[in-house]
Amino acid sequence: MKKFTSLFLFILFGYFVADAALTWQKLDLTKAGGGTINLNISRMVLENGKLYVATYDGIWVSPSGNGGDWEPFGLQGQKVTRLSFGNLKLALVLVTASNDATKTTSVLYKLNGSTWELTNLNPDKLSTFGSASSEFTQIRDQNGNDIILYPTWGNGIWRSDDGGATWTNFPQADTEHGKVYKNVLGLHVFPGDNIVYGTDKVANNDNYLIYSEDYGATWQYKHVGKFFNPHAVYARTYNDKKYIYYGGQNGSDGAIWRSEDMGTTWEASLSAGVEYWECRKITGSPNGNLYSMASINNLYVSKDNGDTFEVFATGLSIPSQSDRIANPPAADKVFLTDVIATDSKVYLSTAFREGIYVVDLQTALVNVPKNAVSYTIKNNTLRVNTSENSNIQILNLTGVQVSAYKAHSDVTTIDITNLTPGVYFLKVKNADNSITINKFIKK
Repeated sequence: MKKFTSLFLFILFGYFVADAALTWQKLDLTKAGGGTINLNISRMVLENGKLYVATYDGIWVSPSGNGGDWEPFGLQGQKVTRLSFGNLKLALVLVTASNDATKTTSVLYKLNGSTWELTNLNPDKLSTFGSASSEFTQIRDQNGNDIILYPTWGNGIWRSDDGGATWTNFPQADTEHGKVYKNVLGLHVFPGDNIVYGTDKVANNDNYLIYSEDYGATWQYKHVGKFFNPHAVYARTYNDKKYIYYGGQNGSDGAIWRSEDMGTTWEASLSAGVEYWECRKITGSPNGNLYSMASINNLYVSKDNGDTFEVFATGLSIPSQSDRIANPPAADKVFLTDVIATDSKVYLSTAFREGIYVVDLQTALVNVPKNAVSYTIKNNTLRVNTSENSNIQILNLTGVQVSAYKAHSDVTTIDITNLTPGVYFLKVKNADNSITINKFIKK
């Protein structure tokens, strides 16, 4: 029974909770030894239930993942801006450029046992590598080598296959729109296929999809049009099709674009109704939801693969464009830096002053009324007692919609003869927008 209950909750998390009222709650930032961690949080990693955060005072970890027990994890006193936890644990640190005290650049550290060690992406090499433009990533190749890929603005893609000891730079190429493999805005490893996708900006906002099918050793490119600074790139399989997503930076040109033909054609998935769009991250959760983080707006969720988006939860202080560019930033505003989405929790980190927000989807289930709609099953006929104009869905155990109906009276009769025997869920959205959930068994 416990196993079934867990499965039931899994489905509720992914498909039902978003219909309830979700509110962001602040995560407890108290250290285990007293005091609070730095509020300028740039990135998060969730690993084995532990939450790691990159701050302007090093890396901190909450062993519980719930906060209130933060412990130092290294590089304290330094401005950590990026994290990548895979086979290697890597961190980018912001430092003053050795050749110009008015500028900053990034250096790369690797965790060796319990010690963070500076790699050869370091101050002695700053003029060679250039500054980090976005997320770096790592991938393990077919020979078991851990590959680090480091994108830069102005100096292309750097690759290390020995844990950061040595680096090679992929050559830039001339195109009719300008040099490609030069200004790389984002990288993402496609799960399963180990294909690396990236975004590359050339002159006049012309952009290229760049991709590697051999772990970043060689690259190919495809012109995709005039997108405005697509820093966010994400790829996944959804309903047995492969999709690539681009996130635009700002203004009326901002949007989320989606391609299902390897970047040959694109459609704008989200562009209207957003005051000021600055998409910095697109990610999915195991339940199929697609999340898009607008760093100065909010977190948006799509439950239909990007056809439509809606605000995920309430409770943030959302800044305007003028607040975002103010120096110093407006005192009471939130600037989003990272998002982690699982089936049970969604974490959202911020810069400057707010710390980390979280939505616990399991707790939110109490807001979803269950078993308020009665039904009967007899002779392969499902009779649902609900109000007129209610929307009725039947979902299978994976949460996929099997069928849908519109109630035209107080009783809706549904023929379930063709349903495969097993357990199903009956979801009803009533005319007053309340949600009811039932499970039933087709014998």
